[in-house]
Amino acid sequence: MAFAREPSNRGLYDPSREQDACGVGCIADLQGRYTRRTVSDAYKLLVRMTHRGAKQGEDGDGAGIMLGLPHAFYRKVTQFSFHLPPQGRYGVGMFFLPKGEMDRHAAMEMIERTVRQHGLVVLGWRAPLPTKSTILGPKAKATEPFIAQVFVSMPTDLVDCEEDEASPMSREVMPRLSKQFTDNESDAVSVRETVAVIEGLPADLETLLYIVRKKLAKEQTIYICSFSSRTVVYKGQFQAEQLFNYFDDLMDEDLTSYLALVHSRFSTNTFPNWQRAHPFRRICHNGEINTIEGNRNWLRAREGLMKATPKAFASVPLADLV
Repeated sequence: MAFAREPSNRGLYDPSREQDACGVGCIADLQGRYTRRTVSDAYKLLVRMTHRGAKQGEDGDGAGIMLGLPHAFYRKVTQFSFHLPPQGRYGVGMFFLPKGEMDRHAAMEMIERTVRQHGLVVLGWRAPLPTKSTILGPKAKATEPFIAQVFVSMPTDLVDCEEDEASPMSREVMPRLSKQFTDNESDAVSVRETVAVIEGLPADLETLLYIVRKKLAKEQTIYICSFSSRTVVYKGQFQAEQLFNYFDDLMDEDLTSYLALVHSRFSTNTFPNWQRAHPFRRICHNGEINTIEGNRNWLRAREGLMKATPKAFASVPLADLV
């Protein structure tokens, strides 16, 4: 993928021996309250860890932030495009996609197809996500991806709206929902029939989003920053102070969170690129004691102990999860 450009194995350089050394910080509201202060304090924390991140001219090794899903903000920015279910009943996928229009459309269609195959509904996209490319350094700019968010839900989370004639979601989403699960629009299935078709899949949204993400992760033309009903990750090949200036979302005073996990990347013997920036989907870390090859070997060493698939993944091939 273009935004993952790196040298091949040559001379003393071996990609399998790469290591990182970075700065990590976390701020959280102990009562779980969504506030703007959590986000703004996280920005101050990140900028004060600039010394823990590498920079070369206007380019940085990477910076990012993980937030609790900002439901009120997403309701605001999607209100004229599509309607969102209540908080916790939809998921948001943050994607790096190809810049080329044909490749990008093919990637988005593949994402929607995979989502539908796992019994979920595509509510809509924010594509492109509003950003400021002018603040990027030349190396980050040369490999900058097209950044987009997809919003998905379970059909069962929309069933209640089917009975509510006054609901704008009922009028707008339900007809489109029926068409998503059939190739023949004249033979559209109802939501309840759709639920019956996908009965064998895991029942909770977060598990389904995890399975979809693992399935999509095998595709070489896309990168998934996060895909969750609980958290969202904004990141890229930035210097620490560039992160908030790049994403318009992060500068919006209406974007709030109860949690902020920030990361300023320093690549000791790796090459920076967009997807290597942290946080990752669940964590961020200072990886100077780990290597890619070491992590893979630890996983291989534990494969022999994997006697059974957890019940939540019983209907999913193991190959889709690793």
